[in-house]
Amino acid sequence: MARITILVAAALLTLAGCTSPSAKSTHAAPPQAKGASITVFPVALAGRASPEAGNVLGILLERGGATAVEVAEQAYAPEAGTDPTTEPAAFGRWVAASGLATDLALRVAIDGSPQTGVAGIRTMLVDKRGAIVFEASDAGGSSRFDAAAPKEPMDCCVFAVNTLREPLGLLDPLRGDATPSKLQARMQQRSGVPDGAEVEAMSRRLAALRTEGKSATIRVYPARAGEQWSTSAAVALAARIEQSGLNKAVAEIEPLVFVTQRSPNQQAVLWSGARSMQGLLRARDASTDYALVCDFLPRGEHAFGAVHTCLFAPDGSFVLVDYQNSHHDDFKSIDPKTVDDCVEVATLRLLAALRND
Repeated sequence: MARITILVAAALLTLAGCTSPSAKSTHAAPPQAKGASITVFPVALAGRASPEAGNVLGILLERGGATAVEVAEQAYAPEAGTDPTTEPAAFGRWVAASGLATDLALRVAIDGSPQTGVAGIRTMLVDKRGAIVFEASDAGGSSRFDAAAPKEPMDCCVFAVNTLREPLGLLDPLRGDATPSKLQARMQQRSGVPDGAEVEAMSRRLAALRTEGKSATIRVYPARAGEQWSTSAAVALAARIEQSGLNKAVAEIEPLVFVTQRSPNQQAVLWSGARSMQGLLRARDASTDYALVCDFLPRGEHAFGAVHTCLFAPDGSFVLVDYQNSHHDDFKSIDPKTVDDCVEVATLRLLAALRND
């Protein structure tokens, strides 16, 4: 389950929140729409269109068993002041006028703001003529919504697809034997995720580091925490590695000022950062030491939404590129709210990899 969650959850930037005026769940009678082709439109995240989140919806639909899924780039934008209760009908009229090529069109709207948190998810499915096929409005106060307690876009996308499982005849999109997703493969390629051969090479490099043991030194660079660089995080991480007895470690004072792609796609953020780090390391003088660089991604003022831990071989090759957010047990066990907490997450992940736990 953890591997499956990583593949899909990493597609989205953490959203601290979303407010719906409704406090109850309403669902139309399930239609007979099994096997229909579907166009997924960009998700509305607190009123802003997210094609990336729409792509994740498509991935989840394919993993659930939908065989004909298209993802649209053009977003539906309701007129200002549109009553949410009339939006499915308005969306249907818009779809009818657009000349939809598939049988059905799907729109998901996540209501709220970063300050208040996810408070409502609206799911609307219409046919190519604009007729409402299925609609659901879930918000705080409904048993389904409160039980799921969605906090991030990924949570909301999973919730929406689970809402559609009965009418579309889908299976659990996060099950272990889920249908391979063509959209997911394309998304990973665009995000810079390495292919299978590189993943295997990374495993071999990590195994080699384990064999080197204390003869290998890891240079720990200051971690990026939002817009700041934390030397104290480097010192703490180096101390933890030394204390483990697995390898030697030293803390660097000067940061490796890498950059990341601005994207709601977390794989794009992760791998663009890792490749930026790699380029900077390779531009330096030849080294016999490994290098560790971490990126702590804030979520609001008093919490962190993700921890990226990147370990490089002396020649700059990837050894470990690890992503953690609230979908992962290690991250949840610490629930990082400070830089020190993020150090705990990075330490947990790194030492587990070095021990081959």
